[in-house]
Amino acid sequence: MADKACPVPRNELYAIVEQAAEDYLEAFKPPYSTLHDLNGTQRAELLALIRKQTGADIDQEQWSYLEDRPDLEVEDIVNALSLPE
Repeated sequence: MADKACPVPRNELYAIVEQAAEDYLEAFKPPYSTLHDLNGTQRAELLALIRKQTGADIDQEQWSYLEDRPDLEVEDIVNALSLPE
C-alpha cells in the first residue's frame, strides 16, 4: 500500500488525478487519447506530477504496477494514493 497516503478526501483526490491526467493527455498526446496510450516514460512523468500535486507517496511495488498496467485508469491511481477506507 502507499507509504504516505494522501490525506485529501477520495472525491477530491479523484478530481485532482482526473484533471492532471486530462491536462497531461491534452498537452502531450493526440485528441481522444487515454491513459492506455501513454508509454512508460509518460506514465512516470504523470505519476510524478500527481504525487507532487497531492503530497502522497507510492511505494515501489505500487509504482511499478501503475507504470506497467496496460489498462491504466484514473481509479487505479486514486486507489494507490488513497488512505484505506
